[in-house]
Amino acid sequence: METKSKKLIYVAFLSTLTAIGLHVYLSFKYYSLKFGIDSSSVCNINEKFNCDVASSSQFADIFGVPIATLGALTNAGLLILLLNFFLSSTESRRAFYFGYVLSGFTLLVSVVMGTISLAFLSSYCPFCIAAYVLSAITFLCLHFSKEKGQSLGLNLPYLFTENKGTLYILVAIPLLGLFVNWNINKQFTSDRLDMYITESIQSWKSKEPVNFDLARGISKGAEDAKFVIVEFADYLCPHCKHANGPLKTFVSTFPGVKIVFKPYPLDGTCNTSPGLQGAGDGVRCRLSFATYCAEKLYKEGFKYHDYIFDNQEFFHGVSNNEEVDKKICSIDESRCVQMKECMGSEDTVNWVKTAAKEGEDAKITGTPTIFVNGKKLDGGQNFMVLKSLYSNVK
Repeated sequence: METKSKKLIYVAFLSTLTAIGLHVYLSFKYYSLKFGIDSSSVCNINEKFNCDVASSSQFADIFGVPIATLGALTNAGLLILLLNFFLSSTESRRAFYFGYVLSGFTLLVSVVMGTISLAFLSSYCPFCIAAYVLSAITFLCLHFSKEKGQSLGLNLPYLFTENKGTLYILVAIPLLGLFVNWNINKQFTSDRLDMYITESIQSWKSKEPVNFDLARGISKGAEDAKFVIVEFADYLCPHCKHANGPLKTFVSTFPGVKIVFKPYPLDGTCNTSPGLQGAGDGVRCRLSFATYCAEKLYKEGFKYHDYIFDNQEFFHGVSNNEEVDKKICSIDESRCVQMKECMGSEDTVNWVKTAAKEGEDAKITGTPTIFVNGKKLDGGQNFMVLKSLYSNVK
């Protein structure tokens, strides 16, 4: 029985270590979204299972400190307390018991956060779910071991006498969370970010709205949206690829939001902008044709849209439409004939030209260019700019 009990403790150690790693990664995702760093993630499987949604939601932090960071610190404190298992003094056994109590608290928080995710978020965070499961494993292993010790009532008074070290660890968790958050914000010049956000919103408020044809573009989000994003972008533009992640996450996270993507290929063969002077090899246009046709035929424009951005490096090395079509057809071979027929039609070419002409008429000077409710939003590819404007508009 003693051997079985020790094995349970070792499993608790392993699950706690793994939980620390997951929470550190989720903390990185939180800050990468906050400061506009590329948000590609191994944790983003599809729209339903997406860590970025959880990392950027209104439930992702408490008093500005990411829940994930507090989770990492809590599990680190738990690990330190559990290491007392290898010591034989009475004080170490009590410290180990408080590790058991802390694991119960961690499980309770996991249940609360899991309930919030189910009730209020449109997507599920795979790494968050894994962290919740690990908290349950840790608690159950400690609970069913014979090493956890006596009751809380008997041990609690010792927190203020012989076990002050344990008390210091428990108090240090939230204090370290505040310090780590402050230090990271300072490192990434949070004050300048706040100033940039304020200037972007003030500039947006001062602009005259532009009327766009919202039916001419691929769209997703709430039909009765109060916050409508119109994005003009080129599929081979690196900045447009980086903007895609924050925009997609924002639309998935907040209610009452809609995005309309309008292609603005930097290619004169389908964009009449004088600055392009009719020059281009047609690849950028062909990619725009593909997303339009995917939306028109299958209502899957954004599926192809995301695929193209995910494979942008490949398309940069393509020089003709045949190579583009082959890659696009690999998404679903059964659609190849129908897609190619649509992509070659005059209606498709005119659709993209007209969408790009709207960008020309709106006097856009580069990609991506983002409008919210008809007004150009400088820095609109930054998640925090969108989030701040959202709180003003709603």
